[in-house]
Amino acid sequence: MRVLILDPNIVHQHFLKTQIEEAGILTDVSSSIQEVELFMFSNKAELLIMSCESLSTTELQAIRKWRREGRNIRIMILNSSNDIEHKVKALESGADDYVVRTCHIEEIIIRIWVLVRRNYLTPSQRISAGNLELDLNSKILFINKEKIRLTGFEFEIMKLLMKNKGQALSKRKIMKHLYHDWIGKENNTVEVLIGRLRKKLAPYNSGQIRHQREEGYYYDLNGAI
Repeated sequence: MRVLILDPNIVHQHFLKTQIEEAGILTDVSSSIQEVELFMFSNKAELLIMSCESLSTTELQAIRKWRREGRNIRIMILNSSNDIEHKVKALESGADDYVVRTCHIEEIIIRIWVLVRRNYLTPSQRISAGNLELDLNSKILFINKEKIRLTGFEFEIMKLLMKNKGQALSKRKIMKHLYHDWIGKENNTVEVLIGRLRKKLAPYNSGQIRHQREEGYYYDLNGAI
């Protein structure tokens, strides 16, 4: 496994590199988006850790660009802000995970292994429901063969709903699927992500994500728009 760290702060770079390498993971460092681009040109990393005080428009645009290009690299945001809107913006742009900088390094290591394991799925493995097909490698949703790009968390929720189509899933179960440290997290992440998915499905005759009171969310294959 190979991890690339993007952090303009040399001290942070050294700390992260040292701790991650102690976990047996080959680690490289970069200080700018340009250095990341140069690295990607001739090297392959399974995970990019974008460590910064705050995400700039430039960084969000870079993530979107890499996703449009189909780069199959996991992206973890390591950021100081715990603001939910800030998290959603990062995940919506295409990041796979968002970690608040105040967490323990052990949590970061665990999240690295969890993210990278997702890259080793069987080639071309897909799940389907009606006219929807979800590619588990590229994280692309196909509706009648048309590509619908999903962010990391959108993909995880859609996968969960499609695998359990017709069965209501509680917010607690969805949160547990998204976060290994889900206990105590009380925010509207699930509602926001479900809303984004509904907007992406809305133009198609592809069923609906419905909510059953006191039961949870489920994918209704017969609920065509």
